[in-house]
Parts: sequence; structure tokens; C-alpha cells
Amino acid sequence: MRSLVTLIFALIFVPYAAISFETPAAQAFLMEESTGTELFSKNGDEKMTPSSMSKLMTLYLTFKSLKDGRIKLTDECIISKKAWAMGGSRMFLEQGKRVNVNDLIRGIIVDSGNDASVAIAELIAGSEDEFVLEMNILASKIGLTGSHFKNASGWPDAEHFMTARDLAVLAMAIIRDYPEYYNYFSEQTFTYNNITQRNSNTMLGRLGIDGLKTGTTEIGGRGITLSAKKNDVRMIAVINGLKTVAEREQEGLKLLSFAFNNFKKLKLIAKGHIAAKLALWYGKEGNIPVTVQEDLDIFVKNHINSQDIKILFEHAAVISAPITKGQVLGSFIVNIDGKNLRTVPAIAHKSIGNASIVGKFAQNVNQLVINAKGK
Repeated sequence: MRSLVTLIFALIFVPYAAISFETPAAQAFLMEESTGTELFSKNGDEKMTPSSMSKLMTLYLTFKSLKDGRIKLTDECIISKKAWAMGGSRMFLEQGKRVNVNDLIRGIIVDSGNDASVAIAELIAGSEDEFVLEMNILASKIGLTGSHFKNASGWPDAEHFMTARDLAVLAMAIIRDYPEYYNYFSEQTFTYNNITQRNSNTMLGRLGIDGLKTGTTEIGGRGITLSAKKNDVRMIAVINGLKTVAEREQEGLKLLSFAFNNFKKLKLIAKGHIAAKLALWYGKEGNIPVTVQEDLDIFVKNHINSQDIKILFEHAAVISAPITKGQVLGSFIVNIDGKNLRTVPAIAHKSIGNASIVGKFAQNVNQLVINAKGK
């Protein structure tokens, strides 16, 4: 059952297409982190070569393994010949040497080390192939619908691909699920084996940028997955297929500036606020107050053209006691100009127990009277 919540929020809104944004990037995607609102997409669902940006999936599985207690930051692995022999960007690991997980993570993020990626994969899963199987299973679980992995490093392979949208979703998942490890991404330099390398994310510290990962291959071009926070708003931007580092930097900063300058957050329903009431059958009370499981915020354009923001409430036709506080009773759906922008669970504001036998009987009699009058 779908009903319109009593309040209709008349707010200023301009459809996203009304403000144009252009970029020479082959693929680009922009989203706000807390709500997951898509703000811009250019070929955002097109399968592309992600290059070293796919190391974010390697890192996600690494962080999960740390949180699950499967490995520790102090654990050491012995560098295999396969890891040592990796080409491309490297941490410069030496075969047979012991390296701890903390250094391998820094080597993957700052140095974009292909050798470090293989080493950590072998430590966690026993082999890179087994690690990749886990990557693909986990990717599906966190909602990466346009991705498939063939290795832990992002080495070019026809069957190794991601979409710009998936990279944004993955970045959001890292920030949401493993905030305790996010500080690694803002590290500017890392020294290992007397070799100091600078983070290839040259935009760190500008516009609030504090992550995440660059990627460069001949096939994929130059790309970057960026995260930036300004005035308690975090934006995630992905661009790929550019020709030079300077162009990548220019387009990344331009996309984030567009985001921060043209959008704002609106709080429609605060967590704990009673947003609606539902008739309750066989309860000690006749209705159940409903709130949101989380703040119902949305992102809209700053500009003009008044539109109605409608909040729809979907719920079962009949709600019966007992009800437990926090129980999901339906969904609140934000609809703008005919498009559903965001959906959040609607939950019971409090617990309500069963009515007595007499109370239930009275409700049945009352309903019979109402039905008779209706005839």
C-alpha cells in the first residue's frame, strides 16, 4: 500500500540535467557519500579498464580481513618470486624478505605497488587466484554490479573491468565499513627499503581531498577515484580515460568544485521524529507512530524553479500488534518530479503490546459498525 505522507515539502529544486557539466574524461561519476545520491554521470555504467583503481577492492578485502581477525597489521609474509617479479608500479619488495601488513597497505596505497598487492593477496588467501575468487564474491555482496576481477593489482586483462559507478560505491563502502583504516589514503609519502615514493594522488589536501586511488594504464588511460569532505559534506568522484596527469588533476578538481558549488543537503525527516501514524489492529493503542531508521536527507541543486518534493509512505494494508520499537513497517520514498530519489526504512517509534480479549472484541464490533454504515 502506498500513501502520501501528510506533509508535502515545497522546496526549491532544479532537475539535475538543468545544470550542465562537461568533461573530456571517457567515464565520470559523482555522488554524495551519506545519501548515495548520484549527482553526475558520463558513461557511469560503462565497463572500463580501472587500472590501479581496482586496488580499492584489494584493500577492501584486506580491511575486512583485519576487522574479522583473519590477519593483523603486525603479521608478516615472506615475499614470493611472483610478487617480486611484478612489473609496473612497485613498492620494490625483495624476494624472500619478510614484510608486515601495515607496510604492504602503505605500499599499495602510496606506491600503488603491484608487488605489494600480490604479496597481501598471497598472505590472506594463500594464492592470488584464491584471493581473486574472494574479491568477486565480496564485490557482489557490496553491490558492485558491473565489475569483475582477474587479479589483485589491476594489471590489464580483458576480463578485469569495473564501472565508474562501482568505483564510487566501493569507495563509499570503504569509508562506511572501515573508517579506522581510512587515514592510510591521505598519506603523502612512504619510505620502504630506503626508497621514498610520493602518493600519485597529487590533489591530496586540496578542496578537502583525503583519498583515494589513482590508476594508469595504456589501455585505460589516466583515472582517479577521489573523496573530499567540505563543511561536513563528503563527495566521491571518479574519472577515467584521460591523457595526462595534469588533465586528470584539472578534471578531478573541476568535478568536485561543481559538486560543492551546486548542491546542498536538505533534511526532510530527522531520526526519531514522528512522520506518520498507522492504524493498529488488536493493539493496546489504536495506532502506531512511525519514524525513520536514519535521517532522511537528500541532495538537491541550489538553484531555482519551484517543485514539490513528495514523500510517499509504502506499508502493508493491515498492521497488527504486537509491535516492537524499531520494527520495520514500510518505507519512506522521496519523489521529485516523478522520480524516486531516495528510500529509507520506516520504523515503529515505540513498542505496543496486544490488546486484551475484550479490547480485541470491541475493535471487531467497531469495524462491523463502520462496514455497515459504509453500505
